[in-house]
Amino acid sequence: MPRLPSVNLLPPDVLEILRLRTLRAQFLAAGLVVLVCLGALYVVQSAQLGTANERLTAEQDRGQVVAAEKARLAPVAAFFAEVGLTQQLIMETMTKEVLFSDVGERLTIAATGTVTLATVSMTAVTAELAEPAAAPVVCPGSDPFNQIAVVGCITVAGTADSRESVGQFVVNILAEERFLSPFVSTTVLDEETGTVAFTGTISLTGQVYAGRYNDVEFLAQAPE
Repeated sequence: MPRLPSVNLLPPDVLEILRLRTLRAQFLAAGLVVLVCLGALYVVQSAQLGTANERLTAEQDRGQVVAAEKARLAPVAAFFAEVGLTQQLIMETMTKEVLFSDVGERLTIAATGTVTLATVSMTAVTAELAEPAAAPVVCPGSDPFNQIAVVGCITVAGTADSRESVGQFVVNILAEERFLSPFVSTTVLDEETGTVAFTGTISLTGQVYAGRYNDVEFLAQAPE
């Protein structure tokens, strides 16, 4: 069937207005879509921000609780720190404990009955030195230019039945690990009795320290 020719009777101005309206409607639709997307994004971001703020507030509250608990327990921490320092001080002090009675007993054994000790004086380091490199005690010896730094010094004066007994006393002293460098400074022979009066010094080594408070078995036997 033959088609009739079509003729657009609308003037060009009307057609232009229609095209503008179509474009305007498309722009409005696109703008509406953009606004809807922005609104949805704002809602999502607001929800996430609200959740983050809630978590932040909860953590801040928890931090305040922890800080308050820490402040409440601060005296306890200070007490335990003080106890630890006191314990360390006691251990350091007792590490340098010298049993002078034990030293005196070993001197008596070294005398072996042929030597009588009239006077005995003793000095020993019983505390930590402020300067660890400093010499604790210098005990007089046979070589005044080569003095040995030791932990203590004994000064003795006594009598022996002979010079040989004095020599044996020195030998016995050298055999004891607690003693070092015995030095007889003077000897005087009594011509009538044959006895010898002598004076001297004996150095003390670190073996004189009892170390009882480092001994677990000793501490276990201590009364409660």
